[in-house]
Amino acid sequence: MPARQPLFKGLIEYWKALPKASPHNTPLKSDFNPMLVYKSLPNFYIGERLGKYDLHMRLMGEKIELLSRDLLPSRNIFESVPKKSWDDVAAFIDQSCGHPCAGHMVRTVTATTGLVYDLEIIGLPLLGRKAGPDFLVGVADFRQNQEKSILRQSQNTAVNEINILAFLDVGYGVPETAQKLPAG
Repeated sequence: MPARQPLFKGLIEYWKALPKASPHNTPLKSDFNPMLVYKSLPNFYIGERLGKYDLHMRLMGEKIELLSRDLLPSRNIFESVPKKSWDDVAAFIDQSCGHPCAGHMVRTVTATTGLVYDLEIIGLPLLGRKAGPDFLVGVADFRQNQEKSILRQSQNTAVNEINILAFLDVGYGVPETAQKLPAG
């Protein structure tokens, strides 16, 4: 379980309790009610996969919205991902949407304010109107990394790195195809 387990636990338990649609064993987006995970709402998001390099944030909680003003002007998460990592992140999102398991990402980013943040994110798939799961519902937690913020200011360099791309078993196993993580 991720380091910030209490924040993620309520969302995972709620997702697990939702009815699952075949053949993906994934809940329908229409069955998901964000108000039932109200403790996670400030850190909550729903993203829709619109293309290979487009995971568009449809709903963001207050804390994510504040940080995202700097990092996601058009709400596409790829704006905040280094281009060299786009293929890895696209494959990770594709696998996260395609399996009844949680995608877990840990990143370090520099906001336009110059402060460096550590982000820990989980995402769980939801089925939309299309044939397959094209939505991720999740929680993102971030904390200022004071050490890297000071280093960044003294060296005048930005930090934007992906530290972990992993999958978490939430009771349905992690399919073998999902265990083959993107190179990164």
